[in-house]
This record gives sequence, C-alpha cells and structure tokens, in this order.
Amino acid sequence: TPINGWLFRVDALNVYYRGKHFYLIAMILISYLSYAIVTILLNRKRLSRKTFYTLLLFHLPTIIGGILQGFFYGVPSLWAGTSVTLLFTYLNIQTTRLGADYLTGVSNRRDIDSFLSGLIKESSRESSFSGIFMDIDGFKDINDRYGHIMGDEALRITADILKRSMRKDDFIARFGGDEFIIIARKLDDYELLEKAVDRINESFTEFNLLGKLPFALTLSMGYAVYDKSQGESSDQFIRRLDELMYKNKR
Repeated sequence: TPINGWLFRVDALNVYYRGKHFYLIAMILISYLSYAIVTILLNRKRLSRKTFYTLLLFHLPTIIGGILQGFFYGVPSLWAGTSVTLLFTYLNIQTTRLGADYLTGVSNRRDIDSFLSGLIKESSRESSFSGIFMDIDGFKDINDRYGHIMGDEALRITADILKRSMRKDDFIARFGGDEFIIIARKLDDYELLEKAVDRINESFTEFNLLGKLPFALTLSMGYAVYDKSQGESSDQFIRRLDELMYKNKR
C-alpha cells in the first residue's frame, strides 16, 4: 500500500486518502463482525436472554460507526463506535466477574436471584424448569480434621464434578458455604430430574473410587420441578428446595 496506494495512501501533507481497493479492508472488517454475530446466533440456546441480546448489541456501535464513516468520508466514526464497543465489553466482563464465585468459578449468590426471577417470568405451564439444592455432607468435619485448605479443595472439586455432570446451559452457583444450587432450564419432567440427580451421585461415586482425597465426597440434595400454577417467587422456590434437601439429609 505505501508503494502502490491500492488500499490507501498518505500524501506529503499527511492527509489520508482511500485507495481504489479500499473495499477489501471493509470486507475484512465486515467478515470479523459477521463471524462474531453468527457465532452468537449459533450458541443462542446456551445463553440467557439477557446475555444473548447484550452480546448482539456489542456490535451495534461499530456497525453504526462504519456506516456513518462510509457516507461521511473523513469522519473517523468507526473508531469511536469501536471504542464504545470495547467499553461495553469491559463493563460486561466486570459484571461477569462480580457474578462469579472466586473459589469455584461457578456463579455466586449475587446472580442466583436475578437468573431465577428471569426464568420464572419466561416459564409457562407448558414449559418450566427444575432446581437442585445441595450441600456437602460433613463439611464442617472436613475443615476441622483436614484444614480449610482441604475444605476449599473439596469445594472446587464439587463445582467441577457438578459442571461435568450437567448440561452446558444449566445454571450452577455456589449459594454459600458448602451449599450449591443448580437450575436446569427446560427440564420439566420429574423422572428426567431424578435421572440427573442419579447422574450427579454416580459422578461423585466414581470420583471417590479414585482415592484422590483422604475422605469421601457425598452430597445431600433436594430437588423439584417449578410449578408455574403455584406462583412461587424465587425465594420461595429456593426455600422449598432447601427443605427437601434437609429432609433428604435426615
């Protein structure tokens, strides 16, 4: 380009001019944006509605800036739009970090209520979801006997096993202490829910057989399908799961 000016050139007065084949740069930039948008659309089922639309809106300032710059030559609106997009991305990353549990990497209690409230609004009598509430059996004894470092390791391993046992679009969060909650989207069949619970138990049994820890990791779980007709709030649904868990523990 500095030699032949195909894409652009800069004259002796340091003024920028588009070249005859400037459209190649535009096509490359458009292909990046298109690839990102297509990737988001293909993974729509893995994303919450809020995350899906937020990711799509990230591209809007850049696209608008590019269109304006195409019509108004000499106005660098594309970079202004890109800067706004980067700002949105940064803020979204910070929000995501605030919603993540620092120890286990799953979501934390801050995100549970907003996620569950949104899911309740989206649910209907024809399509609902399920919840599983659980805690680690004898976690206090683990901390007392083996120390808090080993207790933290038990929490991390528990989170990893739960992630491997569930689907990618299921919501997993650390509720607090040794308590975890799973919200399984579009799982409204009680038999399938019981199979998911059995799968979790089997995963922990398989892990314990490896003998990686000086103790066995087991969970007590309470689980239920959300019934839209009951009109439960997110807090009421979690409370019901909590009661079912303690019933299971007893």
